[in-house]
Amino acid sequence: MTEQSSKPLLVHLSIILLLSVGIILGFFYLYLPSTTHHGESIEVPNLEGMNLEEMEEYLDEKNLRFQVSDCTYVNDKKPLTILSQYPKPGAKVKENRRIYVSVAALSPPKVKMPDLLDASLKNAQLVLQSYDLILDKVSFVPHYAKNAVLKQFLGDREIKPGTYLPKGSKINVIVGDGLSTTKVLMPNLVGINFSEAGGILEELQLQLGSVSWDNTSQEEAGTIIRQKPTFVMGDSIQRGNIIDIWVAGSDPKQNPVQDSIE
Repeated sequence: MTEQSSKPLLVHLSIILLLSVGIILGFFYLYLPSTTHHGESIEVPNLEGMNLEEMEEYLDEKNLRFQVSDCTYVNDKKPLTILSQYPKPGAKVKENRRIYVSVAALSPPKVKMPDLLDASLKNAQLVLQSYDLILDKVSFVPHYAKNAVLKQFLGDREIKPGTYLPKGSKINVIVGDGLSTTKVLMPNLVGINFSEAGGILEELQLQLGSVSWDNTSQEEAGTIIRQKPTFVMGDSIQRGNIIDIWVAGSDPKQNPVQDSIE
């Protein structure tokens, strides 16, 4: 093949090569972006307040994905509600970008009820806050231990320290208000059963002090055999004061009844 005859062939091959390169470049840079929107930015929508399932469908339509980064209980939010997101609404992202969301938990975590007894009201409030519990109702009763927590309740049920309860629970307390200027007649507790003493003293707004057990007494077990201050007909005592008692028999707390196992 002569040099003159090979030139048209080279020109023809060059044209074919240029057309091929042009087609390939056009496919990747013109056709694909126009059909798949590749490289286009998507504006991040506002997801806060949406339900998790609703949000998932919404993001699918916008070619975005999500991942739950945190799950927190919020008292006034419906479970599985979106609380926050990243990136923030309005940000420009590529398609298939992952949006990180914080979701409201289904139920609150549980904490142990702290021991508030004998603590001051102010200290009790701080302790409850540290446990994510709420001090709700405070009732004052005459008591020599002024401003000290005497009892703690969940609703109307007295609750013991260490009991597990949901965060955000409302706690009610009874607090000492000091000795009252009002006096009541001294009750005579001698001769009655120990189980009845608490009700009598509560009605008179008096406090049960120390309880001593005497297993040498000839009286029926559980009978109160002595009290201090001693009962004298016509004597009075300030409300909120304490009365110590001595009881026949052995302290049942020291000798608990054992359930039989068969």
